[in-house]
Amino acid sequence: MIEGEEAIRAGCVLVTGAGGFLGSNLVWALRSQGFAVRAFVRRPPRGPHWEGLDGVEIAMGDICNIGSIERALDGVTAVVHAAALTSLVPRPRGDAFRINVEGTRNVCAAALRAGVRRLVFTSSASTIAPGTDENPANEDSPSSRSSIRSPYYDSKFAAEREALSFNAQGLETIALCPSYLLGPRDPKPTTNEMLLYAARWRWPLFPPGGMNIVDVREAALAHVRALWMGTPGERYILAGPYQSYADLGIAVRRMLGTGSVRIFPRWTRLAGSIPLALASGILAGVPNGLTVPSFQYGFVSYHLSGRKADRAFQISHRPVEDTVRDTLRWFGVDVRGDRACSAHSL
Repeated sequence: MIEGEEAIRAGCVLVTGAGGFLGSNLVWALRSQGFAVRAFVRRPPRGPHWEGLDGVEIAMGDICNIGSIERALDGVTAVVHAAALTSLVPRPRGDAFRINVEGTRNVCAAALRAGVRRLVFTSSASTIAPGTDENPANEDSPSSRSSIRSPYYDSKFAAEREALSFNAQGLETIALCPSYLLGPRDPKPTTNEMLLYAARWRWPLFPPGGMNIVDVREAALAHVRALWMGTPGERYILAGPYQSYADLGIAVRRMLGTGSVRIFPRWTRLAGSIPLALASGILAGVPNGLTVPSFQYGFVSYHLSGRKADRAFQISHRPVEDTVRDTLRWFGVDVRGDRACSAHSL
């Protein structure tokens, strides 16, 4: 055990957003490594993603409430800040900046005042412009400022810069940028929604793009190890193998032993955005998968390199099909066959 890890184990680790998909997996990862954990949540944790988890202290509060953050930091040696508003187009839109940017500033400032040594911030791969198969994007690539705009993307970019700025003030901050998260212990579901869509519809339609997949359990382990193995002021992309969205759908259908997958033609990128934009303007709480930014990004082949994080945190990625199978089982999907499945363009 190295000195940095010993210093963190001397107290407890505060996890913000502990009730969410990544947050609950962070708590599990920390406890499996023997860390004392304080879970910062807005409401009492319940649900299957908490079953079997013990020895976790619960702190109720909100990252927009400075007093509740300060109370939660008593005896804390490190913070993993994963709390965020993840709605791509929240209503009101300003909530994304209030929660993701101002909330991050609140957590960092309170941690600095409390004498916390290190804070690991969960950013997003959406802060980085897409790369290509031949030249995948890395931590030094340009920021993602494309025509596909979203309050979530813009606020996460600003929140990452906010978190890293605290290095100059004495709080060691590190940013981790997960790519497409899949895996078990997802209470909603969130990004796993795509797998469930493929499982529940016999002829699912998928956009022609794709992205690097990262199992949430590997992402959580990277966050834990970043507490003493990461370099302050640095950002790290968490990315496993690249998968097209159609390939994910094919994997699901193959495990169910039935059906096939169809792919949207590229001309539908604009045509499909129009009804989604109208729906978003009329209906509140539109799921992320049915928003215009999500639909348009579905046509982008978003290649990323996770080599820096893999080396720094000694991460090895399990096969994508294992992640898909574990996820389906978590949601109670009966995984049976392994028959061939094909994709067909419309």
